[in-house]
Amino acid sequence: MDTAKIKTLRQVSEAISEVDDARAAAKNDTTISQAQKDALDHSSVLLRRLLNDILLQNEQVLIDALRVDTVEMNVLITTIGNAVTSLSSVSNTIQKLSTSVGALITIATTTVSAGLI
Repeated sequence: MDTAKIKTLRQVSEAISEVDDARAAAKNDTTISQAQKDALDHSSVLLRRLLNDILLQNEQVLIDALRVDTVEMNVLITTIGNAVTSLSSVSNTIQKLSTSVGALITIATTTVSAGLI
């Protein structure tokens, strides 16, 4: 599972950078609504929490935390995805990350269920 964790951590880090860039660009962009700016802010917080969850939690707690984080990511994908074209790459990045987190959940669940951890 370490390989899956490392891959997911790398993707989370890249997503944080992309969201932070989008947040900075959105500050003075009048085509982006306040709700979409709020969603970007929430995404930044969620991604940082996700990073900490992956790094610090034991496997069962990690599985539970990632499930919650994935649900929140999917809500944000919808909110950001409905935004102007300039935010579509952020939505796509978070969608890819959500898929990777889902794979990590599956691997961790299988490992825990098999008694390997």
